[in-house]
Amino acid sequence: MLENPAENTSHRRKSMDPVSQVIHLEDLPTPGSRFELQELLGVGTCAKVYAALDKQKGTKVAVKVIDNIAENILEIESEYGVLSSIGGQSLIPEFHGTYLHSPKNAKKQLWFIMEVSCL
Repeated sequence: MLENPAENTSHRRKSMDPVSQVIHLEDLPTPGSRFELQELLGVGTCAKVYAALDKQKGTKVAVKVIDNIAENILEIESEYGVLSSIGGQSLIPEFHGTYLHSPKNAKKQLWFIMEVSCL
């Protein structure tokens, strides 16, 4: 007997998950309470950037928060490639890592942590 995809919710859920050939989202750490988001620094086409405190290191960082992971996966992969390969060189901010945040009652967010250079 053939399976009805409309009745199989696990099949539907898998097809809606963002698929990345570059970043293994399921393996990313969660930020937990390590970063305290502070003032909004800017808004782009697919993300907001906040100044934040890295409570583990006691330093200021910039946190790029991307809400719509599935819709922006190509841009995410491209930026991740740039930050992870040349971050910290010349005019590119130093890259401190990628985290997957799961806020209550909201979609998962991808966080890029970078040095903050404007504060």
